[in-house]
Amino acid sequence: MKGIYMITHIGHICILVKDQKEARDFYVNKLGFVVVEAHEDGQGGFMWLVVAPKKDNKTVFTLMRPTNKAEEALVGKQSGQVPFAVLVTDDCRKDAAEFKSRGVKFVKEPTDEFWGVDAVFADLYGNLLDLCQPKQR
Repeated sequence: MKGIYMITHIGHICILVKDQKEARDFYVNKLGFVVVEAHEDGQGGFMWLVVAPKKDNKTVFTLMRPTNKAEEALVGKQSGQVPFAVLVTDDCRKDAAEFKSRGVKFVKEPTDEFWGVDAVFADLYGNLLDLCQPKQR
């Protein structure tokens, strides 16, 4: 099968959010992300809101409103008790301290692991994200 697939990277990771403006505030003002795209729907809200650590990231988070009751029930629970994404950093302890000073709640403090320094925090709805500083090889 080698060579027949043309997938080059993961583009968007969609996250269901109750309120796109408050979700944008969390990712931008608490985590330091930037808004990559924001297209309003003409009714006072966002239809398409994309954030990332940097403008040129290939993988981005698309913050989407639920479209039905089943999706509403998934807000904050999209990956259960497993972090839905790993955010890689050069200094886990420094970033964790900065995030905490901005009100981010950690469920696992920075800890030395065999793969590096690792911490886990919750977004504003309870979804878990992993903050990881890989060991230098």
